[in-house]
Amino acid sequence: MANIYIRVPWHVAAYYRGRCEDKQLTEWEPVEFKDYTQEYHVMMNNLRYMLEATLSRTCLSQKAFQNLLRGKRITGGPVIVQRDPKTWLTPQECCTLLGTEATVRQLTYDYLCIEMPRETYVNKTVHRTNSCYALSYDTAKHLQDMLIRRFKLECLDWTIQDRDYCNINHIHRKKNVRAERFLEQFNILPQSAADYDSLRRQYNRWIKDAEMYQSDRINFGHSFLTHISEEEKERSAKRKWTDD
Repeated sequence: MANIYIRVPWHVAAYYRGRCEDKQLTEWEPVEFKDYTQEYHVMMNNLRYMLEATLSRTCLSQKAFQNLLRGKRITGGPVIVQRDPKTWLTPQECCTLLGTEATVRQLTYDYLCIEMPRETYVNKTVHRTNSCYALSYDTAKHLQDMLIRRFKLECLDWTIQDRDYCNINHIHRKKNVRAERFLEQFNILPQSAADYDSLRRQYNRWIKDAEMYQSDRINFGHSFLTHISEEEKERSAKRKWTDD
């Protein structure tokens, strides 16, 4: 079965490869989404036969990715980078072959191999997918956001459960230690100190935002009464409320 390759931050790709407790997936092994998941339905309803020249770097078809592994452009042609096609692409090689500037942010991305559905719907007709099928930019960006969001929710859920466990058992655990335990659980291994510092800052920002939204409650006690006239207050006080 053919695969597609979605461009996501390296830690998101590592999370999906290490999500299965029984087996750690390699970069080459595709992540499979069941047919009841949202990711599966996004692919099933939006996969299309696409020429390599029309692909965005957010989603590559299997044929285009094979060209990159051989050191070529996604459209094929002469070899640009001499490399072993049996080794996984580095972020630097991806930037070179895709013709993008190798900025700090660009070097933090990786491609996640995802197994495609066997069939897709096009104009109410079922089509069999193959190595030339991929997602358009808008749909690929939507799927990319879904993958990143699921990783963040998993990270926040882990933090809440671990914090509750520590409170019940009177365990003092620092926030950074809790984050490191999450990374170890899913085999998310930073390659450098810069990767770890960047991921730590993002983690702290997610926790701060989650706590802010959770405690953000509106007090209607005073502001609501300012919209009511004195006459309406008196009439409301005299009214006898009864249950329906």
